[in-house]
Amino acid sequence: MIAFGSTNEIVHRSDTSVFIRKSMSAITQIEGAEELLEPVRLAPSASNSQPWYFSGDLQTIDVSREKPGFLKAPIYERMNQIDIGIALCHLWLSFLHNGKKAVISFPDAVPPDGHEYMARVTVEDKV
Repeated sequence: MIAFGSTNEIVHRSDTSVFIRKSMSAITQIEGAEELLEPVRLAPSASNSQPWYFSGDLQTIDVSREKPGFLKAPIYERMNQIDIGIALCHLWLSFLHNGKKAVISFPDAVPPDGHEYMARVTVEDKV
């Protein structure tokens, strides 16, 4: 369903504390990445599961996703892959907003325990 037209009330929330999201420390241990990853932390995901995890450093960010448990795998396996695409899009936009260029690649890499490796984001100064 798509709604068209103006509303009588505000449709955007400015207080991000009302969002049910994981803490920054739950999605990354990268020092100084808070401003860059905040848009990703607030990004939508299936059932608010936020399966993404970011490792590496501010120049090379490895993106992984939590492996769903045995019971959740049939339901969340595909949705979590879509969630990673949403997270990558928000990360790319965050870099763009901060005057940087994000280059996404898909090398083989070892993910953190309990995660599946998805992609690498390399940061370049915008030209």
